[in-house]
Amino acid sequence: MALSILEQIKSGRVEIPSFTIEHILPDSQNRDNAIIGNLMPLEENLNGLCDDKPLNDKIQIYDRSCFMTARNLANWYRDNVDNFKAETRTNVMAEELYNEVDRIVNAI
Repeated sequence: MALSILEQIKSGRVEIPSFTIEHILPDSQNRDNAIIGNLMPLEENLNGLCDDKPLNDKIQIYDRSCFMTARNLANWYRDNVDNFKAETRTNVMAEELYNEVDRIVNAI
């Protein structure tokens, strides 16, 4: 649900197409990667192409996605994939969700 809400925030769309969950960094390689900051919505066919590829190989696949989350991540890390940290992204996602809930509550 959190991934859908974040996609709605980023894309401005009310309806989000169905998606699979992409592990940006393979969670099989590092238990630390099994957190929400390492997850992203992605179309099933594109997720299948990602497999266990390194992030620098996934960037061009993310570019083809209809999900703003994937395209934004591709743009942000295109030239600096080594800077991607799932824990940092988890904190950013939590802040974005908090701010959206706060905005909704204050609008009531």
